Amino acid sequence: MQTNDPLACQEVVEAANRRSQALVAGDAGAMAQILAPEFVYINASGQVFTRDAYLHAYVGSGWIKWQTQNLDEVQVLCYGAVAVMICRVRDQTIANDQWSDDYYRSQFVYVKRDDRWQCVAGQTTFIPRA
Repeated sequence: MQTNDPLACQEVVEAANRRSQALVAGDAGAMAQILAPEFVYINASGQVFTRDAYLHAYVGSGWIKWQTQNLDEVQVLCYGAVAVMICRVRDQTIANDQWSDDYYRSQFVYVKRDDRWQCVAGQTTFIPRA
């Protein structure tokens, strides 16, 4: 049953913002705390990543560096200890020495464990410019 507890929804948004901050900071330790061990991610190119592969590709490898990651149009649906967040993401990155400023539509699933929200799944779709 959907609860949409305002406090739980706000906690999920805060966890999502910490995830974005960890990406920008290149903080693999913080990111590992936010992502559940069973985390799976599908990027805008359709590639599937486990948590370890995601940490390596997006935080540890150095091929991509987030300058900013901002979330807006955020919607959170809470179902007890499970929440689904849908948002628009603006990524400003340098990847392989090329600047990028793009928008994506993303969906993340969070689970509350030990009094904190962890991301268990995510998927991103590129939003083409009009």
